[in-house]
Amino acid sequence: MRITPRNILVLSVLSAATAFTLTPDLLADDAFVLPEGVFRFTAGSTFVNSSQFYNENRVKIEPGSALANQVKTTLTGLGAGSGLSPAMDVKSTISREDVALEYGLNDRTSLSLRLPLYLSVNIKTTPNADLNAALAAIGATPLGSAGKVGELFQKLSRDGKKTGTAGDLLVGGKYQFLRSGATGYSTEPDSYRASFALGMKLPTGSTSSPDTNDLATATASNTKAWIVGARTYWDYQFTSFFYIDFYSEHEYRFAGARKFLSVDSSYNYSVLDTSFRSGVYNHLELDFAFTPEIVKGLTSDSGIRFMGDFTGEGKYTEAPEGYAPLVGTNEKATRSYVISPYLGVFYTGAPLPLKFKTVYYQPTGGMNSNVINGLSLIAQAYLKF
Repeated sequence: MRITPRNILVLSVLSAATAFTLTPDLLADDAFVLPEGVFRFTAGSTFVNSSQFYNENRVKIEPGSALANQVKTTLTGLGAGSGLSPAMDVKSTISREDVALEYGLNDRTSLSLRLPLYLSVNIKTTPNADLNAALAAIGATPLGSAGKVGELFQKLSRDGKKTGTAGDLLVGGKYQFLRSGATGYSTEPDSYRASFALGMKLPTGSTSSPDTNDLATATASNTKAWIVGARTYWDYQFTSFFYIDFYSEHEYRFAGARKFLSVDSSYNYSVLDTSFRSGVYNHLELDFAFTPEIVKGLTSDSGIRFMGDFTGEGKYTEAPEGYAPLVGTNEKATRSYVISPYLGVFYTGAPLPLKFKTVYYQPTGGMNSNVINGLSLIAQAYLKF
């Protein structure tokens, strides 16, 4: 069996489609709105890592196993290296900084700007001796142009690093359309509140995949798209210090440009200027929040969140239009489930109210998605002019 263009394209697309499930959104919030005239500045540092992947059967696998299997298939097709057992470990670590500015326009409405900054994305690959031998065999074979495929696999098996990559700038507004309390930030027992937000992500950043090291990874801004979205927030205040928040986020991503890796039947590969299909992404959270007073002027801001990320089959992928015969008409749906406990404090005294929070991410399941864990450190300052 010879390696085909379909094999390489599928390998590239699947890794790219799940790229940024590695970095949870630490700024998802509740149905509260800021008081009129109040600014809130948020700075958050996120550190996550991944060394496993949920496959289509919801089973954890090693990310490098797909490449190792491709190499072995190629060796078999060329009639060489049948006794080799190639394998590779892949570990991804991401460091991200989020900055956001929000403003209370009136008693029910707030405006916001947010920009994520990917300080570093590091991919550490550790091939075994058989994989190194297999790569050398493919690169040295005199059959056809198979050496080109060997060169491609060599690129995929190298360590990778990206630094200083900006994400997409989010511009949005939030409106509290329902509340039973006296104000938008009331905490009376048995009260409730609900808000919705509309926003747009400007294509200021890159969504190149951090878990593959093909030519696209070396491109600073190979994938850009306009994204529009809506969020809903539903809170119920059981006591003055305990409430539940149900949060949902829905995004529609317009088709956009992407540099894509293609391999022809003669094993020659090239980078093509193509486009990917539009699609939708959904994120759900159920947050159990506890805010008892510790001492006067200092309250707790702790709790636990249950999060889920979902994309539909054939939706929100980076498969180029016109390549359906090669990659199939439907891309695989993705699922990711995470439990996220957090601990924090909120200093409410004058002149500068401050909030600090530590958030931990623990994966519990998924499908066609990375198995991630890590933490975020968040600081928020409130100012009124």
